[in-house]
Amino acid sequence: DYITKPFEEEELLVRIENLLRNYQLRQSVNQSDAEPTKPLLTEEDMRYLQELEMLVKSNVSDYRLNADFVSSKLSQSRSSFFNRVKKLTGLTPNEYFNEVRYNYARELLETRSVTSVKEAAGKVGLKHVKYFSKQFKHRFGKSPSALI
Repeated sequence: DYITKPFEEEELLVRIENLLRNYQLRQSVNQSDAEPTKPLLTEEDMRYLQELEMLVKSNVSDYRLNADFVSSKLSQSRSSFFNRVKKLTGLTPNEYFNEVRYNYARELLETRSVTSVKEAAGKVGLKHVKYFSKQFKHRFGKSPSALI
């Protein structure tokens, strides 16, 4: 909206109220015009995610686990793999791999399947224990040594 100077405070407040009311009306109309909700993931998407998860979990201790490695195993181009993973999970492939790695590491530490943080980092394919500990603490709010 445009107001010329000098303006009165009362006029300014009325215009602001009108703008806010109009904005809220547009929002409510847009929400009611939205398509009826459809399932977020199709069966094909679910099968793809299951295959991806099995592949990542079976190779979680491999230091080479990255987007190129997984996309080649799934017979996809790197770019289509990136796009599909991002669309289905909301995460980039590396973020997804890290989620799987750190959740598996937490499981190993909580069940005491490993005896040290270094062993846990090795089992999830991370070479640098200091980096692993820092990221683990950032992700879960506790250091990995607190779970041993």
